[in-house]
Amino acid sequence: MRDHTGSNERYEIRITGHLASRWAAAFEGMTLAPHADGTTVLSGLIIDQSALHALLRRLGDLGLPILSVRTVEEDDRT
Repeated sequence: MRDHTGSNERYEIRITGHLASRWAAAFEGMTLAPHADGTTVLSGLIIDQSALHALLRRLGDLGLPILSVRTVEEDDRT
């Protein structure tokens, strides 16, 4: 079992809708990847649980439906 208390976990967060690349600055270094199915995947390193919760709140404040949140290994990225 992985220890999720450490820092710098890599996450992928899938949301409904497409975000323009200009939004990347609002999500502090996350990569935005629009997909043909009408979703966007935000991916990148998040330093701790507090930062993850802040990012999820920001998405919620913008009214962007969150479909999934997952940690990924370097060789597991999609």
